[in-house]
Amino acid sequence: MRFEWFDGRSVNEAEALAVVGAALDEGKVVLMPTDTVPGLVASALRADGVERIAQLKGRSVLQPPPVLVASLEEALTWCHPRRHEVLVKLATLWPGPLSVVVEAPRLARTVNPGGVTVALRVPDLAWLRELAQHRPLAASSANPHGQPTAPTPRAALAALASRVDVGELGLAGVLDAVGGEATAPSTIVEVVDERPRVVREGALGLEVLARCLGADLDTLRRPAGA
Repeated sequence: MRFEWFDGRSVNEAEALAVVGAALDEGKVVLMPTDTVPGLVASALRADGVERIAQLKGRSVLQPPPVLVASLEEALTWCHPRRHEVLVKLATLWPGPLSVVVEAPRLARTVNPGGVTVALRVPDLAWLRELAQHRPLAASSANPHGQPTAPTPRAALAALASRVDVGELGLAGVLDAVGGEATAPSTIVEVVDERPRVVREGALGLEVLARCLGADLDTLRRPAGA
């Protein structure tokens, strides 16, 4: 593991996570591997960091990123109690590529301004869960909005830098670490009412999700408002 600041300085294994954590706590963004695809990551408790992710991607802040948490227990501290039962059920698929949209008003203040919901996920990388311990992480795929996701953090950096001044927009640097093998982003399921609905199909198969929830695929795939 190695963290390279955008100005060329670098930090190796022993200090890398601590340095990255401090940068995130200051509202900066770090490009890093995740267990799905390379991500732009900021502290979910810093509205300025979340806004910088949107600026780097070239998309609206009204499209909130998923939030990585260290454990089910931490997810429950943010989630509204009325969704605890279904979140506990879905957590049997964690750690892994499943983001669960729940009411989380305290996190929504910074991640989803004007809304009350946030997509929570426990990642399948021990070092990433360590980074997220008591520090929920807003994480969005590291690609310009509407463009394919790059396979590596370095390729993602090149794609972003071809469109915007990444240093000017608050990218602190790149964390080189072991990532996952998935080539798709997480599956997103919304559980804000009694009938869960898939918002985005991704790395977790819908058949697995349907079995976990005891739901049929047509119900999971129904359009918003149906």
